[in-house]
Amino acid sequence: MGDQENQQTQEHQHKQEHKQKEHTSHKNSSIMATCYIPVTDSYMKPIIGSQGRTIKSIKTKYNVRIRTLEAKPEDGHLHPSVKITGNQENVEKAGKWVRSIIGNTYRKENGIAKKTHTPVAE
Repeated sequence: MGDQENQQTQEHQHKQEHKQKEHTSHKNSSIMATCYIPVTDSYMKPIIGSQGRTIKSIKTKYNVRIRTLEAKPEDGHLHPSVKITGNQENVEKAGKWVRSIIGNTYRKENGIAKKTHTPVAE
């Protein structure tokens, strides 16, 4: 019976170590998120950038995955879009960067000056 007890003890220790590793990995992992940003074809080029530099910069800086999706109504994509996947905080930051590119491109195309901050009188 000694061998059986020893084996049970080892199995119990192994289970405890496994549980501890799982807990640690969940504790250190981040919440994954996905963001879809609808983009017209004319804005896709500035987002990608010359030779893909802009999109690569966003991917590298925020450690996110970015895909460009064509409009496919049969798949639920009514408009071309940018899909950003990664850690929730970084997806938000990368999405903000993409939206700023869209906004800046729109203002440039339409001759609209960039907004400047005007301090409020106290």
